[in-house]
Amino acid sequence: MNFLTLYYFFLTDKISTRTLHEKVFSIGNFLELIILNRMLIAVAGPYTAGTEEQKKKNLDAMNEAASRVYKKGHIPVIGVNTAFFVLEKLTGENKNKAMMDIALAIVDRCDALLLIGNSPGANKERDVILSKGKQVFYSIDEIPEGNLV
Repeated sequence: MNFLTLYYFFLTDKISTRTLHEKVFSIGNFLELIILNRMLIAVAGPYTAGTEEQKKKNLDAMNEAASRVYKKGHIPVIGVNTAFFVLEKLTGENKNKAMMDIALAIVDRCDALLLIGNSPGANKERDVILSKGKQVFYSIDEIPEGNLV
């Protein structure tokens, strides 16, 4: 359901205030998305690898893709990047599980996902987005232009 449809349903009493609140974090966020036409887009791809060098290459690929999402006028996030600082402080925990929990929580709040490659973790992120009826982009070229101020 896009924001204009959501707004129409709200105005015509076909959707409750609670449902509207669940769909839209705040009226400011709602107006910002309509006016600026920008999305919060998660970038997902392989991270885990057999060597630290390959992990770095995988992360660089996600960061490069995120920079291109930003240049298209949207806000990019990478769940793995968000988890790193927390993981540094965790002791005695399953760090892979913690990384995935954090990444999935971030993706859960996004408007769309750019999938740059398949992996078990990236595919879980994709599945979260699809389960919410949101869009998965498989190429930066599929992402519409946004208006980032």
